[in-house]
Amino acid sequence: MRPAEERDLIARPSVPDGAAPMPSTFRGGPAPADTSWVDAPDQSVPPWRRADRERVEDARDAARTAAESPKQQTEVALSHEIHRLAGLHSDGALTTHEFIAGVESLLAP
Repeated sequence: MRPAEERDLIARPSVPDGAAPMPSTFRGGPAPADTSWVDAPDQSVPPWRRADRERVEDARDAARTAAESPKQQTEVALSHEIHRLAGLHSDGALTTHEFIAGVESLLAP
């Protein structure tokens, strides 16, 4: 077999005569996951998915609680501001002393 023919065999997987090629949605990765059970009514969730459904609901409740908590929002805003200062420092816009002073002013009571 010539090298060009070998390359063609590697590039084009063979499909038996009469067989349909694999759908393009499945090439290069696993089939898409079925997540219809996540938002389905409780009665229609399969028994083997009920524990997963409870974890999803717990995570949603925790996210709602965190979003409603003013302390949590303040902490998130503070971490974003410190991250912004760190970015300015790494870009060279702030000196180390300016960065430290900025963080100290944010953390001061």
